[in-house]
Amino acid sequence: MSISKKIFDSSIQEAESLLEFYDELNKDKQRSKELEVLKRAGLIIALTAWETYVEERIEESVKRLFIGASGSIAQ
Repeated sequence: MSISKKIFDSSIQEAESLLEFYDELNKDKQRSKELEVLKRAGLIIALTAWETYVEERIEESVKRLFIGASGSIAQ
């Protein structure tokens, strides 16, 4: 498993926890306007986790590609 995947799994769990907390507090649907900030924060964390994962995954792949290419040139 790549390092970026491990980081993503950790980050997405934080977002899921926040959204579960929102759902728990919002069961009666009376305080939904006050709690919307929790839902938005959870979505922002989830999107940020995804964006970071994609960027880091691409970086890992490019590094691996260059290391493989430079290794074949050196021989």
